[in-house]
Amino acid sequence: MKHSGDAIASFVVSLIIWLALVALILGDVVGMATPRAATWACLYFLLGVILHPIGFYLGIAGMLEKDRKHVFAVLGLFLNWVVLFGLFVLTCSAGYASAMPHPKF
Repeated sequence: MKHSGDAIASFVVSLIIWLALVALILGDVVGMATPRAATWACLYFLLGVILHPIGFYLGIAGMLEKDRKHVFAVLGLFLNWVVLFGLFVLTCSAGYASAMPHPKF
């Protein structure tokens, strides 16, 4: 059996999203003191937002193909799901932190 083209594409897209995420984190650690660095961070974020649903749907399409291996489809779906779950946790934690009372000094 051969690997599914959709599955391989899903895996590659998920790797691109992870590389963009690592670039965002490294840019934040190094510091975005220049407007150019902030522009690149916005572009990486938009890249992830645009590519995430594409990779997710390609993974589902790769899983639905008959007579093909599903290894890359499962890996692509898992990596895309981890990013989605991480964004959900980050959003919930930000909402929880903003709802907490601030200490008075």
